[in-house]
Amino acid sequence: MCPDVNFLKLEVPGKLRGKEPFMFSEWYQKGKIRRWIEYNRRNGEVIRLAGPRPGKKILDVGCAWGYSAMKLSLMGVEAYGVDIDEKTLEFGEKIAEYNGYEVKLRYANAKALPFSDDFFDEVICVDTFEHVPPEDRLVALKEMRRVVKRGGKIIVSTPNPEGIAEMGKAIFGRFIPFRKVFSASYRSHPRSYTFETGDKMVDILVTEKDIKKYAKKLKLKVLSIKNIIFILKIVPDMFFYPLILIERVFEGVPFLKDLGCTKIFELQKY
Repeated sequence: MCPDVNFLKLEVPGKLRGKEPFMFSEWYQKGKIRRWIEYNRRNGEVIRLAGPRPGKKILDVGCAWGYSAMKLSLMGVEAYGVDIDEKTLEFGEKIAEYNGYEVKLRYANAKALPFSDDFFDEVICVDTFEHVPPEDRLVALKEMRRVVKRGGKIIVSTPNPEGIAEMGKAIFGRFIPFRKVFSASYRSHPRSYTFETGDKMVDILVTEKDIKKYAKKLKLKVLSIKNIIFILKIVPDMFFYPLILIERVFEGVPFLKDLGCTKIFELQKY
């Protein structure tokens, strides 16, 4: 059986064409595989774990242009999103309005969320936590805990340090030609590591040990940890359907599933 490959069908108004932000042009517009990775597989799994239903209030921390919020709004959720990229947020608000989605996007830093205590039923954070400076991560997670209700969940996805994608970057990133190409293509959206002068590569990935340490300090229960995604975004779309079926098989094999590119943490406030 073929996995669900439905994406939100979004139209860009004429005045915004050619002005799309990086996260929209790089992940939504560049092909089916990229949309699958970012918005169907990764985003979909995080939303599933959040247990959306009509009437719930759910916050997306690091929402970019608001895809998750739009998807949640279709499920009857009162969807909120925050980000520190004002231009991307502005684009998201216009896209949502143009396509008829009711979402509430606003500028805010994860270290100081502009909401009262226990305001949300659930909080999600999709591949954003690795962009938070290491010294600020505990504070950011503490804020997510503050705004979610007791018994509510915080779902965090982040690159898996032991996954095939990050291991590949660590190996091939040692070679200057690869590093120059990769760094140039991502200068608009730095990923889970950064390049300094010379050959030094600084690793700031979020580890499972880190999350468990933060959870213990903040009195968050770790409900589950899951690794997903084996398709790399560089794969041509012509291989899309067979690869997503193979991916599902890999995610079910004990010694292989640990190599998934994305690690998802399901945390609960108690």
